[in-house]
Amino acid sequence: MQGLVDDDQTIAVGLGPSVEPRELVPALASARYAAGTAETRPASTKPRVCATSEMTTLSTLLEGLPAPVAQAFRSATIGPITRYDAAKGTRLLETLQTFLDSGASWTRTAATMHVNTVHYRIERVEALTGRRVANLHDRIDLQAALILHQQSKRELPAHTTETG
Repeated sequence: MQGLVDDDQTIAVGLGPSVEPRELVPALASARYAAGTAETRPASTKPRVCATSEMTTLSTLLEGLPAPVAQAFRSATIGPITRYDAAKGTRLLETLQTFLDSGASWTRTAATMHVNTVHYRIERVEALTGRRVANLHDRIDLQAALILHQQSKRELPAHTTETG
């Protein structure tokens, strides 16, 4: 498909499932979401294609969020942490990422820093965000915001601008 357009342009394609005619409307909606996901992939990736069948992880699902929605969620969820880190020179966001990457294990996280430091930083994260790491739904919110944060740091398509 990329060969059909000029070399300096990129296209984004979403592929939906093969379905019966009565299922075309939801299949088209899925393909449109997949196309939105493909559009968020780096402009250097040619062609930018996403099939609904590959959207099996939270990370892939979040790729399709419109930039303003992703930014608003990030800001509301981990914005207080990033602002605190910037103002105080702390590493709460990094600690939260390590903690969640360690399966929310205090012991495994403490392998990278003193256990008291882990507890203090996570308590600070909870105070700043109003979310408890012991609550699965809150952990999922925090993980989703961290994924969106990482995705926002990737190379953005040439036509996309993002703040925050």
